[in-house]
Amino acid sequence: ILEAMKKYGAAQLDLLVATHAHADHIGAADEVIKGATVGRVLYSGVPNTTKNYQDFLKAIDEKKLELIKAAPGQTFDLGDGVVLTVLAPSEPLFTKDELRSGGNEPNANSVVMRLDYGDFSMLLTGDAEAQTEERLMRQGANVAADVLKVGHHGSKYATSDNFVKRGQFKAALVSAGLDNRYGHPSQDALDRLRAAGVRLYRTDFQGEITLTSRGSDEFKITTAKEAKPEQDVWAGREALRDDSARR
Repeated sequence: ILEAMKKYGAAQLDLLVATHAHADHIGAADEVIKGATVGRVLYSGVPNTTKNYQDFLKAIDEKKLELIKAAPGQTFDLGDGVVLTVLAPSEPLFTKDELRSGGNEPNANSVVMRLDYGDFSMLLTGDAEAQTEERLMRQGANVAADVLKVGHHGSKYATSDNFVKRGQFKAALVSAGLDNRYGHPSQDALDRLRAAGVRLYRTDFQGEITLTSRGSDEFKITTAKEAKPEQDVWAGREALRDDSARR
């Protein structure tokens, strides 16, 4: 993140969003807080018993930053007409006992946000899975957007069929490691997106993804590299470990 800020000339982070307390989402967040100018920090409020999480909280405390617990309806004006709106988590928070296979508390209670900039919109879903998607739709949240940041790295337990249909997304971005053990992105999730006719981009094959919008319904997506001939972006990965494992 610090290198990306240098690359794009970003002087500060007005809002640092910690979607949830798993290491792949807040790992080294303390280093970002120490190494950059950060305005406010938004988090889910669901704790985790890890050093990563304790380091995250300690850095916020040492820098005396405002820590905000996310709640639906909160808005953050980032200037120039860019507005972030919190859609989830909502009370009562999901508990371990009510989550079916494929869910755990930090994931189910991820911070989900909607970005609006003129006629452009994007949904940022953290590691939210089907149960969170269902609650959002049941509550009448506006999940229709131009671009979807695919939930839980393309897990088979996320990006449900009804959610994809309701979203009417034009493009979907999958953030997943090249050698991940969890089968991200899954063939099930990719099939649902493909059936909806979206344009797909994924970091494991294409590297850093850059999205540019000027607030119109037209937007540009570029990738650091092209997928290799043998890398089919619509081919899912085989899981060596089921990603329903509670962490």
